Amino acid sequence: MTSLNVSLPEPMKAFVESQVADGDYSTASEYIRSLIREAQQSQSDKVLEGWLMMGLNRRDFGAISDDEWETRKREHRARRVEVLRKELKAGLDDLREGRCQPADEVFEELRERNRRMMSGRTNE
Repeated sequence: MTSLNVSLPEPMKAFVESQVADGDYSTASEYIRSLIREAQQSQSDKVLEGWLMMGLNRRDFGAISDDEWETRKREHRARRVEVLRKELKAGLDDLREGRCQPADEVFEELRERNRRMMSGRTNE
């Protein structure tokens, strides 16, 4: 995995740190990677939506053949699979480098967060 240094204004840095402190992410890097994955997914979805709109805007709805549509869907899925493979590799690299948290600690944090959420609810 490679590194990338990013400069953030103090309020943004504090926000990233709060996301980690809330327990949703174990590191700032994990949080930033999740934002990038969301942006990649959004971009990929926009491409597929564009293809769909292109087909709908044609006067002849048969202009995109079934084969062409299937090819485009396969290409779209292949890009998504490649992103998932990279994410998996990054996660495994994190494990090998010790950038992880023991599962029992993660589960205890989740249980505690759930207890806090449930105690904040009123009976309806």
